[in-house]
Amino acid sequence: MVARIAGDEFAVILTRCDAEGGEDRIRALQARINEGRVHYGGTRIPVRCSIGVHPFNAATDPGELIEAADQAMYQDKDRRKGGHLRSA
Repeated sequence: MVARIAGDEFAVILTRCDAEGGEDRIRALQARINEGRVHYGGTRIPVRCSIGVHPFNAATDPGELIEAADQAMYQDKDRRKGGHLRSA
C-alpha cells in the first residue's frame, strides 16, 4: 500500500515480509529512485530520496509508527546530506 502523507512525503507499507526483508525491499526501491534523472531546460537533474524504515506489527500504534519512520527518514537524510547537490 502506498499513501501520500504530505507534499513530497509518501508511506509505503509492506506486509507479508519480516523486518529484514522489508528493509531490503525498500532500500532496493530507494536505489532505483536515486538512479533517476529529470530532464529540464537542457539540464539533467538527479532524483534523490530519503527513506525512513520502521518495523511494525498488529500492536503498533499508527501514529507512533509514522513518527518513528519520519525520524528514521531524517537520519537517512543526514547521512546523505549534500548528496542531492552533487552533479550527476
